[in-house]
Amino acid sequence: MGVTITTKVPEEVGLDRDLAIVVPAYNAEATLGRAIASVLAQDAPNWRLILVDDGSTDATAAIAGDHANTDSRISYVRLEHGGVAAARNVGIARAEGEYVAFLDADDELVPEYVRAMGDFVRRYPGYDIYHPNLTVVTADGARTPFSARTEVVSWGVNDLLEECRIPVGGAVARRAMVQAVGGFRHGPCASDYDLWLRALSQGARALYLPVELYVYHLERSGRMSENVRAGAEAVIGTLAELVDEPAMPAHALPRIKEALHDRRVALTTPDVEEELVRQAVWYQDTLERWVGSRRAAVVSGAARPAARAVRPFRVAGAWMWIRLRLRARLVRQRAVREARREQ
Repeated sequence: MGVTITTKVPEEVGLDRDLAIVVPAYNAEATLGRAIASVLAQDAPNWRLILVDDGSTDATAAIAGDHANTDSRISYVRLEHGGVAAARNVGIARAEGEYVAFLDADDELVPEYVRAMGDFVRRYPGYDIYHPNLTVVTADGARTPFSARTEVVSWGVNDLLEECRIPVGGAVARRAMVQAVGGFRHGPCASDYDLWLRALSQGARALYLPVELYVYHLERSGRMSENVRAGAEAVIGTLAELVDEPAMPAHALPRIKEALHDRRVALTTPDVEEELVRQAVWYQDTLERWVGSRRAAVVSGAARPAARAVRPFRVAGAWMWIRLRLRARLVRQRAVREARREQ
């Protein structure tokens, strides 16, 4: 989706003022030095770095303070722990230029980031949010682009309701616009996604640069399924907040409500493959209890060809069971809503 942009204004490259780069950091002693070094390595000098320590209990404060004391372009503020949204807002408030950029304490900018984003802003004026492509680096060192799009694209609110297409890392936003819509909000939501949706719903414009200028280190702990579910719940929280947002234009509400409904259904609908795995585990456990682990291994080995043969029917059965389960849940929810209306 999105609108491909083919025209540009041939103006002198660069930003009118130094680009303020805001880095919120919480217990980031292992990676903050790397993030700061990536800013110091920029091939353009027109930047200011604002380090916001969100009440860290490790050496984050010492690292940030040392850099602020040795380079006048770097400033540092320490807060009581209040979360990444509050830390970013403090950084935005301390910025002085027209634009502010965002860098996470465990990520990096490529050396040409400031120059390339300044060029992009000048060549395509009139937008409120500019963001580049990202290089995603996994724990094993594999590197892949965040987006496969290879053209300059303008995003609208409907594009973001499908998925969050604007990573906060590397984004350059008009400072006045961010403050006008209330900045980053703390709560049960994805604060960056929430900000972009509020901004675009109220008339802001976003533009994508198909150049990898930001390195996103994907080195989170925990099971991937838990991370995915947490992210899905955060998105639902964001959409629910937007439905109740007083400043939200009336024309945007139906699409937001539809997206909220779809996300809730998707989160509560079990996956077919997950159900098949659950059935297989139950079968194996039951078999071992009945005949012992050795005989169960023999029986399971003999049964695998037959299982593969009937798998299409098992998939259909699992999907039918899921649909019936979901339908029953929806019927119960509808009954509850009707009962509440009658009260």
